[in-house]
Amino acid sequence: MSGRLSEEKIEEIKNSVDITEIIGGYLPLRKSGRNYVTNCPFHKEKTPSFNVSPQKQIFHCFGCSKGGNVFTFLMDYKNITFFEALQEVAAYTGIKIDDSRSSDASVRDENEELYQINRLAALFFSEKLLKETEGKGALEYLKNRKLKERIIRSLGIGFAPHGYDNFLKYAERNSIDLEKAKHLGLLDKKESGGYYDKFRGRIIFPIFSPNGRVIGFGGRVLEKSDTTAKYLNSPNSQIYNKSRVLYGLYQAKDEIRIKNFAFLVEGYMDFISLYQAEIKNVVASSGTALTDEQVKLLTRFTKNVTVVYDADGAGQRAAMRSIEIFLKNDCEVRIFTLPDGEDPDTYIKKLGKEEFIEASSKAQNFIEFQADYFKQNGSLDSPSSSAESIREIVRNISFIPDELKRTMFLGIISKRFNLRENLLEKELKSVLSSDIQKFQPQTPLEVPPKTPMDNKGENLIRISLFEKELIYHLLRGNIDVSGKIFDVFHPEDFKSPSLSILANIIYESYLEDIFDLEKILDRVTDPKLKEYALKLMLKIETISLEKWGASASEESYEEMMKREAIDLINKIHINKIDEEMARLAKEAEIETDEIKLIEILRLQGQLSEERNKLVVS
Repeated sequence: MSGRLSEEKIEEIKNSVDITEIIGGYLPLRKSGRNYVTNCPFHKEKTPSFNVSPQKQIFHCFGCSKGGNVFTFLMDYKNITFFEALQEVAAYTGIKIDDSRSSDASVRDENEELYQINRLAALFFSEKLLKETEGKGALEYLKNRKLKERIIRSLGIGFAPHGYDNFLKYAERNSIDLEKAKHLGLLDKKESGGYYDKFRGRIIFPIFSPNGRVIGFGGRVLEKSDTTAKYLNSPNSQIYNKSRVLYGLYQAKDEIRIKNFAFLVEGYMDFISLYQAEIKNVVASSGTALTDEQVKLLTRFTKNVTVVYDADGAGQRAAMRSIEIFLKNDCEVRIFTLPDGEDPDTYIKKLGKEEFIEASSKAQNFIEFQADYFKQNGSLDSPSSSAESIREIVRNISFIPDELKRTMFLGIISKRFNLRENLLEKELKSVLSSDIQKFQPQTPLEVPPKTPMDNKGENLIRISLFEKELIYHLLRGNIDVSGKIFDVFHPEDFKSPSLSILANIIYESYLEDIFDLEKILDRVTDPKLKEYALKLMLKIETISLEKWGASASEESYEEMMKREAIDLINKIHINKIDEEMARLAKEAEIETDEIKLIEILRLQGQLSEERNKLVVS
């Protein structure tokens, strides 16, 4: 892409600094021969195995195998992008960077303006709470909730005063673009024209990105009202997507990484209370239903999670829903069920840190939790409902990619329900085969070469050429094609765990504007998976060239590739429509309500029309 920083510039920045100076600013390095050593920040250890070589300008941990150059360290340690790491090193050495590194520079500039607006808003809300009379009532409320001022300050908690133009006037004084403030949910427009404050009479919780930028806000109403929502959150914007954010991750990520374990709670106050009690390996889903993107974000730091949701019915149902998402992402998930009437906020204040940790150590695995949940709601009272409940637990086991783990969990079910293990194995095989059958590719199935993922059972699953072609088009680095594919087919949609990993690496590179094949493959840590990707590129490209003809011009070949990609995207759409139509057909068979049946038929008609358009195109 035009305007991208040259390799020479990147090398200049990298060579301008000693890696030991940068890493030494974050970790206590000790000289050991020609190298420096320290305890690794990426895993827990007692004996230092983290080595930094000033001669080679690299680091390597002999305990967890993390390694790389100065940029790699900053990206992994601070969870930032390559360009952000580049900026940090450049700033340290005084080298100026032209931020017009791609054709999307204008978008970056606009994003920077949005971040700046949120930063100013956070300062406004904080000052209203801590320094001005309007915030006295809110500050008193927080102190009554046992929040200490140092925590209030460190988390940037603030207050939005009553009135419709407090922030509006502040925005005007600070030359803030009002339309952009509206886009961020800080202002809204009157029907008669003009703007007014969106957050009013609310305690404000700034929401940070993993690298510490304010991307949104949550507002809790101070005075209860039947006509006012308890919580008001920033809408999705150019810099904020609530389904991809975990509240408190910026503050908690280092502790989570060191302990290789995280507590997951639901609300802002739940997080704050645990964090204040020095339980700092905690994040919150911000009161929204847990999403796959949130779990994927958390797995960058740990795959060991204990869910601590409210003891009420809603909290327990939310915990039930979270299990599937965690298992699909290969997480070790446990559920800590609180006593009736408690939530994490009240319980930590009642027990204190040590007793809370002791109690949480007895958290249940997902099978024990589900079994108790089904027992309490009467689902185990009859043979038929018991069978369905057990099938639900077995279905969750099917999401675990490790075959040995699945077998061990089947043993737990066998003992809990006094069932023969071979009967459960048969049920699991049935679930696995039915899940595979749900995905019906338009092209013949093919088995890829083995990768380490095969050790987790992937050798039992046949992978379609359909998915391989998608990976090929994503690796080719065409921004328009990649964007269209990711609009309709996400990394987690791949049935192959190996290809899903590869797709996720490509997706993260796409978000960072990296389309160079070599740079993308540098991020693939599994050498066999990297080799497989290269072979895939060569094999499919050879097939495509043969199909197109050896005499094809480069331009016409590119046009053909785009057409093939569009055809694939259409197939994705058609597959998804077919799945939805099949689901609606099943609903129609059992639906007795005439109005609901008419609605199902209407939806089927819409989907049929949409499918016909895709087939024609």
